[in-house]
Amino acid sequence: MSDERNEADLMQVRRDESDWWFQLERDTLLFSKEYGQSTIKSLITINGGAIIALLSFLASTVNSIKTENIFINAHPETAFWSFALGLVFAIISGGMGYMNFQFVNQSMPGPNGLNKYILYGDVAGWSNKRFALILTSWVALICTLISGAFFIFGAWRCATIIELVSSK
Repeated sequence: MSDERNEADLMQVRRDESDWWFQLERDTLLFSKEYGQSTIKSLITINGGAIIALLSFLASTVNSIKTENIFINAHPETAFWSFALGLVFAIISGGMGYMNFQFVNQSMPGPNGLNKYILYGDVAGWSNKRFALILTSWVALICTLISGAFFIFGAWRCATIIELVSSK
């Protein structure tokens, strides 16, 4: 009787542990998704806002004598295109993130399924989905970094423009 009881207790512990891991896996995915969405929204906002701010600044200096110097020496179009490309890469990153989470949704057959899938590869014929998961996550990450780099470059170009206007 005690062997049957111990085996039943052990099975219950395994079920509880499996449920706990499954919940942890789901929570990790939700937090990752939330942080990714916040990052992409921030990149879209700052790059789009920078385009508007740059155009507003240039419009306010059109009647100034310094305008010719700005366009000849500072090349504000490089800042504009830098912010525009940052915006494009942020949107691509969002699309890749969406596709990645669609693959994740299709790839979770049960508790701890995604971890096994990513670590061990071909679990029940998932090799194509594993490649798609890895590809979309790396493309989204790289596009996010490129978008941030374009924003930094555009901000540096804007600082150059402002320095040129204020020095003359």
